Amino acid sequence: MKNNRLVVRGLRIALLGCNARDEQHLLQQFRRLGIMGIPFTEPEPDTLNGGHDMVIFDSDNNILLRQLEAQPWPECPKIALLGSEAPSRLLWIINQDIDGYLRKPMKSEGIFSTILLAMNQYRRKQDDKTTIAKLEIRVKSRKFLLSAQILLMNTLQCDEQQSYILLRRFATERQTTVEELSIELLARPHEWLQKIKSRSCFDP
Repeated sequence: MKNNRLVVRGLRIALLGCNARDEQHLLQQFRRLGIMGIPFTEPEPDTLNGGHDMVIFDSDNNILLRQLEAQPWPECPKIALLGSEAPSRLLWIINQDIDGYLRKPMKSEGIFSTILLAMNQYRRKQDDKTTIAKLEIRVKSRKFLLSAQILLMNTLQCDEQQSYILLRRFATERQTTVEELSIELLARPHEWLQKIKSRSCFDP
């Protein structure tokens, strides 16, 4: 993890449904760390979407939990304040896909490290989602690659390997993937076939 990810000063953290003691304790530690804490008693949609870097919520606040069921979480790391260890409560917390937790009653130790680890965990999850989305697009694009190869094989009387070499060569020249090039070829077959035929593509 790079050093710039270890910076917490200037963060805006929403404190959601925390009791007075925990809220004051967190705000006191935030001031020492240069963090701006913004308390909320209820998860108001317009307020929670106001550009917060993180949400810390009290998982023992039953009223809060019922309110949270009716709306989505903001797109940011989530830390649960954990007191009750009832199985049903723990299952609910797990289902919220939290990025960290703090044990109650609150102590000074662990707040800084929990915030850092939660930020890193959230970034990793976002990176994984991006990677998975790209892979899903590539898998869906494979059918276009197959169709483009069949078109080249029928038109140029080449085999499967040669058709792939052709696509890869033109994709490299255009700094794109073979899948993306295949989509372009299928969208404008006449133009691309003329371009491919004009080149001695099978020469070593």
